[in-house]
Amino acid sequence: MASRTFLSLLSLSTILSGMSAIAQTEEVADSSEEKVLEAVRVVGSRFVKQALSEIDPETRLNTEDIAAYGASTIGELLEELGPEIASGRGRGDGAPIVLVDGVRVASFREVRSYPSEAVQRMDVLPEEAALKFGYGADQRVINIVLKPEFSAVTVEFEVGGPTQGAGLMTETKGGYLGIKDSRRTSFNAELETDEGVLESDRGLSTALGEDSLRAETQDISIDGSFHKPFANDVRMTLSGDLDQNQSDQLLGFSELDFVLPGGSPFSTTGLDSEFSRLAGVPGVLMRESETLGGNVSLTFTRDIENWFVTSLTRIGRTETDTTTDRAPDASAYQAALSALDPNVSPSDDLTPYLAFRMEETQRTTTTASTNLLANGRLWELPAGNISTGLSVDLSHVERSSVTLLDGIQTETELDRQIGKIQGSFDVPLVSDDMEIPGIYDLTANVTAAASEYSDFGSLFNFDGTLSWKPIEQVRLIGSYTFEEGAPGMSQLGDTISLTPNVDVFDFVLGQSVVATRVDGGNPDLKADKRQVFKVSSEIKPWEERDLRLNLTYIDTHIDDPIGSFPGVDVELQAAFPTRFVRDANGDLISYDTRPLNYVEETRRHFEWRLFWRKSFDSAQGGARGGRAPAGGPRTAPPDRAAFAGAGGGAQFGRMRELMSTEEGRAKLRAAFEAVDGETAPSTPEEMGARIREMMGTEEGRTKLREVFQSLNSEGDAAANGAAPQAGQPGQRPAAPDGAQRAQNRPAASGGGRGPGMGGPGGRGRGGGGPRLFVSLRHVFNLEDQRLLVDGYPVQDFLNGSARGSTGGKPEHELDLRAGFFHTDFGSRLSVSWQSGTEVNSGAQTVSFSDFTKTDLRFFYNVRDTNALGRKFTWLQGARLSLEIDNLFDEVIEVSDGTGIIPTRYEPDRLDPLGRVVQVSFRKQF
Repeated sequence: MASRTFLSLLSLSTILSGMSAIAQTEEVADSSEEKVLEAVRVVGSRFVKQALSEIDPETRLNTEDIAAYGASTIGELLEELGPEIASGRGRGDGAPIVLVDGVRVASFREVRSYPSEAVQRMDVLPEEAALKFGYGADQRVINIVLKPEFSAVTVEFEVGGPTQGAGLMTETKGGYLGIKDSRRTSFNAELETDEGVLESDRGLSTALGEDSLRAETQDISIDGSFHKPFANDVRMTLSGDLDQNQSDQLLGFSELDFVLPGGSPFSTTGLDSEFSRLAGVPGVLMRESETLGGNVSLTFTRDIENWFVTSLTRIGRTETDTTTDRAPDASAYQAALSALDPNVSPSDDLTPYLAFRMEETQRTTTTASTNLLANGRLWELPAGNISTGLSVDLSHVERSSVTLLDGIQTETELDRQIGKIQGSFDVPLVSDDMEIPGIYDLTANVTAAASEYSDFGSLFNFDGTLSWKPIEQVRLIGSYTFEEGAPGMSQLGDTISLTPNVDVFDFVLGQSVVATRVDGGNPDLKADKRQVFKVSSEIKPWEERDLRLNLTYIDTHIDDPIGSFPGVDVELQAAFPTRFVRDANGDLISYDTRPLNYVEETRRHFEWRLFWRKSFDSAQGGARGGRAPAGGPRTAPPDRAAFAGAGGGAQFGRMRELMSTEEGRAKLRAAFEAVDGETAPSTPEEMGARIREMMGTEEGRTKLREVFQSLNSEGDAAANGAAPQAGQPGQRPAAPDGAQRAQNRPAASGGGRGPGMGGPGGRGRGGGGPRLFVSLRHVFNLEDQRLLVDGYPVQDFLNGSARGSTGGKPEHELDLRAGFFHTDFGSRLSVSWQSGTEVNSGAQTVSFSDFTKTDLRFFYNVRDTNALGRKFTWLQGARLSLEIDNLFDEVIEVSDGTGIIPTRYEPDRLDPLGRVVQVSFRKQF
């Protein structure tokens, strides 16, 4: 591994050097002499930058909001949002669907490493919006709007580990992102290492020898993307990624059983007796795994009259090599004992008699998929246009595996082709201008999908949604989903693998044991049938305050659910006795976790989510820009003086007057939406923030002029005299000294070189004034039951059944996120809590306590305006961070009926890390 690590570091160093060269090239380009263009052609789409959905975003973050989180990348930003983007109605973890400028991306990997400073706005939409993009209604939609111009090289190093020692973790990454003239280029590289945690590191002893509580790992990833517009409103994105993962894990010794004949000279009873010995190869058993995977994707988008068409093609391949030591063959030793060899005693060294065994497995997965999505408007109704999203998906997956053990080779080959068509239709029934009492807005959505699986046949999905606004401050959504789901390729076709010496709690006998776990696929699985009923509401009681309350009730029923064995308990063993192997004393030897179909599952839960943000913007606040010193990101102040001097000042006065009344704000929203093609901000604070953003770029100022024209009751008066005109050959509007320079380069809030407002570099105040944000999510689980087999009792995970190794299903789950940001300093607090559970199975009741986990983070942006930046100029543009996970070193406390902690649930086995402290240094150039 050492040689591979050296080569990886060398590659990473080369990559970062190349990115620095790119940054220097951009610097030279910025310093080139001024050029006067004879004409300016604006190329854009009336569709991009907005998610094509009739449902308004639940959350909208602007540049100042994003800066307040202190997240380095888009990926980290989504992690910090936590409860705001979580979904409880999907098959998996509810990870959101990500759009960029309103367009599907091949994979979240394409944008996850982008610096957060490149984001101009981010919208969070409910699950129902996913239907317009060819997905099911089980994941929220995140629409990320990038700044029109941005350029930065970002490097970051992070190191940390548990406060109790061992488990050191490091992360080194660097990337370049450039956005200009509707082009986008990115390149990122990342190296992560984790030295792992052993039982001896935590003072744990076991008769089976050293074992890994946490495997030693190394991850290297490289990804890049290129986006370019062409003629005829065609845009192309080419992206790719490459990953290498290595993992080393100790599995302890193997316990071997022998029989000592009564006639042996070493027998003290004269009777046959059994004894056990521990053996390794010659040390403890090990498992080593290496995975190499890569993906390439190509996306095209085009406007065709009233349609916006997206074509996405993706090809990927993953190869995994795993070697696992198996229990050695000790038959020669047993033969010597059975032959009553006087030179072979029960205490002799076993090594000369052992034949060591190793299982080698090679798995290869190749994927290819293509998607065609068309969004457009069909017919006009009194309340608006019927809009649709039509998609066609084709995919092919090949999976092969070869396992070699004891000279016997086992091969498995699987392939699957999937064809899917989906149509989603938004039908506006009532709009606000129809002035129907009790109905401010009413929209229906109907979505149907059909899929053909080469190994399953036809599957069908249906979703119906009704979105109703009785008043502007309240939105209600009701939906019903019927979905047939096929098992995954790994669930069907994975080869059988054995993992020895797995710590597991046997609820049947009420004791911790070490057993062999059997994993693999099950070719006899059937498709499940899922029905989901959801009712939700979003309430925003005060228009002038950013306070929102979401209430959601979800009822899920699944026939033939697919699942694996979560543990070892009486109910599972009674229903599937062949899955558990025990010795003559009843002790567990092995258990089979391969997936199977249960009869049915029923889950119901209610959740409420509260979001609050407050900003105390100063008069100049987030709109202030500046220029960083040499070597740091450069930003420019918006040219307000030139704008006001050409007649914009009077129009600003009219805007302020309109923002003071609801009728005026309605006019402003209509003007913004007509010009910008996006949902307009609703509160005065949001409108002020939007105006400051638009003032930061020439494109934004042009749109503001158009907004003024739309508001001007005199028609062409604003166009003829109230606003400066861009693109006139050889002409520029007059500007006072110092402001004219800003016309020749992009400003901070719209992009430019570096992070702009709120970023780690430049002279900006990071959003202009203190900012607070709080989000709180509470899930109240009402029902969680599963019927394993007809005729057997129902498993009730809220009342005594084991949902997994950490007990049953908590009745209550809370997630709190809070943050504060001012000038150059920010902090974030994350607290998650779940109620305790009990498992009543077999010999006794096992209690699992409630659990609270608290994470805390501080960050400081070094600029030329603060003391640290003035003293150490080389630090300007940097961010220093301190992160503490599990601040109070909490862990679930487990005890059996006698109050004793089972070995399996010792605190350091449940959580080998505990409190983790990490520090990071990040710098943009």
